[in-house]
Amino acid sequence: MSQERAYWFAWSQLNGVGPVLLKRIYQHFETLENAWKATPRALGEVQGLGAKLIQGIVEQRGSIDPASALAAHAQQNSCFW
Repeated sequence: MSQERAYWFAWSQLNGVGPVLLKRIYQHFETLENAWKATPRALGEVQGLGAKLIQGIVEQRGSIDPASALAAHAQQNSCFW
């Protein structure tokens, strides 16, 4: 299981982040791991991320461990692999 795949999954679990915004985030940071670890100020450089959404992202990502979340999802959904 690749580490970047875990970050793709974690980002997909955040409220307010759809596919278009996720693509912008990915393009800006080059990896979703970098984006996951980014400061609120750095996230603010991405077009479409306003202060309220950034605050929500920061709060939500504090309760998600990407590797654990993907592992749990894979265990619950054996056809995922």
